[in-house]
Amino acid sequence: EDVRRGEVTEATVKQSEIVLKKYFAAWCDTAGISRLSDIGDVQIKRYIKWRRNYHHEGEHITYVRNGKEVRAKRPANHFRELSNTSLNKQLDPIRRLFQWAVDEAILENRHLPRIPNFERSVRADPSDPGSLSAPGKWFRPEEWVKLIQTALKAAVDAIHRHDNAYKIYGTGYQTKLKASVDLYSMSKKAFDAQLLYAWVLLLSKTGLRPIEAQRLCWKHIAKHEFQQSGIVGLRFQVFGKNRWREVVVQEQIRNLIYGLADLQSLSLIGITEGLGTTENRQENAFDLIKSSPTARENKIFPYNSFRKSFQTLIENCKFERNNLTPYSLRHTFINMELLKGRPINDVALMAGNSVQVIERFYNALKPLMIAELDIEKRVALADEKIEELDPWR
Repeated sequence: EDVRRGEVTEATVKQSEIVLKKYFAAWCDTAGISRLSDIGDVQIKRYIKWRRNYHHEGEHITYVRNGKEVRAKRPANHFRELSNTSLNKQLDPIRRLFQWAVDEAILENRHLPRIPNFERSVRADPSDPGSLSAPGKWFRPEEWVKLIQTALKAAVDAIHRHDNAYKIYGTGYQTKLKASVDLYSMSKKAFDAQLLYAWVLLLSKTGLRPIEAQRLCWKHIAKHEFQQSGIVGLRFQVFGKNRWREVVVQEQIRNLIYGLADLQSLSLIGITEGLGTTENRQENAFDLIKSSPTARENKIFPYNSFRKSFQTLIENCKFERNNLTPYSLRHTFINMELLKGRPINDVALMAGNSVQVIERFYNALKPLMIAELDIEKRVALADEKIEELDPWR
């Protein structure tokens, strides 16, 4: 019912089911508990202690796959104690379970146990610009520039390798490509490298959550003319945190989206010829995709995740720290906008967060720390370098 009303996603329901079956029900069986009415504050505290240590006890884990029990070596991150953030997410389905029991008259309100909501820890090291905000996993200005430049170089190199192979092997190479990568007019590596570059630039310049970019379809994008400047930008309708929100982008990201349309024009609309000159063919490809009833239903990024390729990109950048994830791109956008002096209300609106969330988790930079690190100037310089890049040069 919640999914039908649009209050939660199917993925959230599935994850809640996993939490309740794999963890909560398993613990209840171990503790000899068979009724919800037998669970009080004491039992909840015991469950939380058990759940925190569940992932890092023993060197191996066992699970069921296709009806067979599998024993595997425990992943390295499973040796760490569960964080407060992850624990809060996993306690939420249990809260909803008890509330459902009350709504169905299975339990009385007086039997509801108190399920705590743990405070998220905040760590800040004044000597490290990468940890000055609560979510410290944001790219320093110089790191951000290096990340974008490395992604662009990888895309350009992949295209050059494709072009050289085509020159050497001719039509035989083209036939092989069509057999291996379906309708894409280039090698899969060249195609993937350009998608990754576009994905990284889009997230770090708009603050989209990775899941919002994953769900973004061509039908969710429309042209928008800014009245004061007359420049044509784009308006995105993105879905995340169980709600829709609007994101407006200007010239650089508009050109990025046009380029993605041109890149995928063959696979989506079966057209590469007749799109016009170099100057307007990308915009024409975008218009044709938008006007096609079938093509506009496709996702902007046809892959579910860029996590592995993003990790490879991070390794190629040779950063000194290894705590950077795809979500770091969103953290980078928010911190950059705050450091450029944009009002916190505007940043909250652009990021799809409340002002309270921005104040609590992002607005942790102190004036003295900013002055000592000269970080505002570094942010402005980094932003200028990224703006100078032609997304599809």
